[in-house]
Amino acid sequence: MLIENQNEEIKNELDKLNIEKEESKKNMTKIEKELNDTIIIIKQEKDKMKNLTNKILEENDELKNWTKIKENEINELKEKIKNINNDNNYLENKVNRIENEKEERNKYYNKLFLESDIIEKDERKLISKWISPYYNLKFELLYKGSRDGFTNEAFISRCYSKGPTVFVAKLVNSRRFGGFAPDSWKDGVIGYDDKAFLFSLDNKIKYGPKKKGNRKTYGQTCSSVLFGPNNDEANVQDDLPIVNDIVYCRNKGAKFNFVTDDITGGTNIKLEEYEVYLVKNYVNY
Repeated sequence: MLIENQNEEIKNELDKLNIEKEESKKNMTKIEKELNDTIIIIKQEKDKMKNLTNKILEENDELKNWTKIKENEINELKEKIKNINNDNNYLENKVNRIENEKEERNKYYNKLFLESDIIEKDERKLISKWISPYYNLKFELLYKGSRDGFTNEAFISRCYSKGPTVFVAKLVNSRRFGGFAPDSWKDGVIGYDDKAFLFSLDNKIKYGPKKKGNRKTYGQTCSSVLFGPNNDEANVQDDLPIVNDIVYCRNKGAKFNFVTDDITGGTNIKLEEYEVYLVKNYVNY
């Protein structure tokens, strides 16, 4: 009886063990399935991560290329900015030089004709530039009608054989005009220099000779200045002579491009003031 009981217990233990074994097997199968599912999920995630990593690497390469392009563009812009700054510095220096030169020129022009009672301040530069584009000229007052007398003799004694001269005149009708003679005034001497010209201060206009080779000026004791002499024309009036205190002006210039109204507004008109200046440092190119 005892043996049977023991066998029964053993059998029950075995059955119990078998049941546990089955349970354990089921659990193992479940765990294996879960493990396999997890492995699949991990593999999928790994593939995703790999794809994402590859994408990031590709984007990183693109970003590197883009960054390199932008760095090149930035370097080009820096170079352009550098060139622009250099250009700006050059232009600023040039502007400063021009401003300094302009200031020096203005100082120079403002010192001209200080003794004149005819030439206005803004006309000093104009007359000087008509004679020469360079600002190295100097003007020495040789003759002034109100000071020295309105006579041909006074003009001759002070202005003959001096060199290039410029005269300015103001008439009793308020007209202001003048002329430049590159040749010295001398009795009986004709000037052929094509650089001679007449001008109107009222109109701010210069009137040059009509053609080259013509007689431009003439020195004679019966007048002071004489522009456009009639020596090569029969019975024709001179263009513009000044005799003592009277200005004679041809109706239309034969040697110079003007009409009376451009210069004097008439003929046989009396002088109010009359000035003649020696033009120093003049070079006839």
